[in-house]
Amino acid sequence: MDTKKIAITNQKLLSMKLHLLLSQQVLAEGEDSSVQRAYAQSLSFHFQLTYVAFMQEIAADYRIDSTSVDSFKQLEENLDKLDIVCQQCSMLAELESDSSSWLSFMLRSYQSCWPGNFSAASSYKSDCAENSLIQFFDVTEQSSSSQYQQSYQQLYSLIHQYRELMQEW
Repeated sequence: MDTKKIAITNQKLLSMKLHLLLSQQVLAEGEDSSVQRAYAQSLSFHFQLTYVAFMQEIAADYRIDSTSVDSFKQLEENLDKLDIVCQQCSMLAELESDSSSWLSFMLRSYQSCWPGNFSAASSYKSDCAENSLIQFFDVTEQSSSSQYQQSYQQLYSLIHQYRELMQEW
């Protein structure tokens, strides 16, 4: 197990947990809706960072180049080529493709923050306003604090199950 990758995943999990706590506090205090929207977007981004960190952790454990993996489906395919079975990877690949799952919800929440024509891989455009953060879409209408909390708990549980299995192995 790669302790550096574990530390990165743990850091991302903690960041998401702290943002969840602050988001719940903001909701309880009835803060301005713009603050609530900011936390909803922040949670979407922190979830994505945690998701990617965990994917990279698994890839490192099985010595797969993590830069070539964009989803758990791809990671599972790479593991299959090596005749390796990873329960959590298979489960997460299934959840990615299930449009009603908590994982699909979180991935859609993250994607909905971006303008429709935005791509992280796209070349730089000279019109900076076209790529500004102001164009981010509002995710609060599609989400709730309980959905974010459930997604965090599910991911946290899967990560710890994976690590326990790896220690036994």
